[in-house]
Amino acid sequence: MFKKIRQRGFVYLVGSAINRVIPEWMMRYAVFDVFELHDPSASSPPASIEKLSNCEGKSENLAFLRGGTADQMVDIHALTPYVDPDEDRDRRTPYQARLDGQLAGVVWFATTSYQETDLGLCLNLQPKQSWLFAAEVRSIFRGRGVYSRLVRFAMDDQGLPDGQRIFAAINPHNVASMKAHRKIIQSKAGRVRVLRILSNVFFWTRGDGVHLSRCCSRDASGRPLEILIK
Repeated sequence: MFKKIRQRGFVYLVGSAINRVIPEWMMRYAVFDVFELHDPSASSPPASIEKLSNCEGKSENLAFLRGGTADQMVDIHALTPYVDPDEDRDRRTPYQARLDGQLAGVVWFATTSYQETDLGLCLNLQPKQSWLFAAEVRSIFRGRGVYSRLVRFAMDDQGLPDGQRIFAAINPHNVASMKAHRKIIQSKAGRVRVLRILSNVFFWTRGDGVHLSRCCSRDASGRPLEILIK
């Protein structure tokens, strides 16, 4: 238990517990910082295949792929489940890391818009902006540098070296997530707090880089609050 508190953070665990106890249809609360990401090793383009050593000292192939076959997509959606309108699914791009053929990790990017349906938010991206909205590494492969290598490959493919700006939302109380992204955070656009009670959404921001269409909505599904990143 104490190990989990150190890894995740007490405040984050309390918030997660509250969201598990209270039904999603009734209420959701979230706080997240919007960060712009960069690649500190941009002078050396990432490879599509790298070598990793396992606990026995044997070398394994870590391959990075954009998209996937129909069977692979089933595994990808199982590892990183998210709710998104059907009409937007073709505008989402997954990147996968496979270690000796096994799915090790996944990251997802959006380049037009993205909806947080449980919060009643809609992020409208501007040209030359990408949004990293979901990421997961299977527990048996964690601690081996899979995520940092995968996200670097994905950012390069998204066009980071050509001026594409990449953003992500990270819960500032999630110690493990902040640690995983620390080296690739370039700047902070702002902090967002959102509270949804039934169909009513209330929204607060801090920072000059995050703008919203209005501060509240009485129809979370029909009229979600729109967010823009400067």
